[in-house]
Amino acid sequence: MNIAETATLTVVLATCLSACQQPTDTADPELEAVSTIDSGDGDAMVPPSDASTSRSFRCDEILVASRVDAGDGPLTLSLSGRRLVLAPEASASGTAYADQQSNEFRFDGETATLTLHGDPPRTCLPTTQVSPWDAAAARGVRFRAIGQEPGWLLEVGSGDRPTLTAQLDYGERFIEVENAEPRADDGGFEGTTTEGTVVRLDIEREACADPMSGEPFEASVRLQVGKRTYAGCGAYLDD
Repeated sequence: MNIAETATLTVVLATCLSACQQPTDTADPELEAVSTIDSGDGDAMVPPSDASTSRSFRCDEILVASRVDAGDGPLTLSLSGRRLVLAPEASASGTAYADQQSNEFRFDGETATLTLHGDPPRTCLPTTQVSPWDAAAARGVRFRAIGQEPGWLLEVGSGDRPTLTAQLDYGERFIEVENAEPRADDGGFEGTTTEGTVVRLDIEREACADPMSGEPFEASVRLQVGKRTYAGCGAYLDD
């Protein structure tokens, strides 16, 4: 094939490829949604006024799920196993919600700010992570608690005689108490594992903060497993 024939063939192929190429301006709506949430666009952070909307945020160490009702409705926050309902309030900048206990959530440009009663403000950024407390509630868990040094977590299921499970000593030990018996004073549960270990869970409805992260909870917890005692914080997820 000579040079002229080669050049002609190249032009024909280029024309065919250009004509056959698929359009590239049709975006995947799911990818567009993810991009809107994580892009850091200030306009995307302000809740729309004509529809309810839900978003998840990481406010320092706290994972927060938020829902804004339509119009001028309240803001509902789910965090650390509890719910806060905040009313809209006048704000010179951004969109703010607050209650009479000095809890506040403010949308402001590319970020949001969470202020809990007695705590310094926390900067909040959008996230796709789901709070383990919300995930536990969705599974029907009635009460959940965590503790540190050694790290442990506990969950109590639903029903009159729920199942109590716990991961202890940084996950190295697992226990389960079937048909745990609620305490007469409604201050916890007790029972025996299949191995015969006596387990007692004491719950006090009082302010409690995780010693590692400072995350606030509504209850303090003392877990007795045989001769071992574990202390931590927790929350009722069915309130």
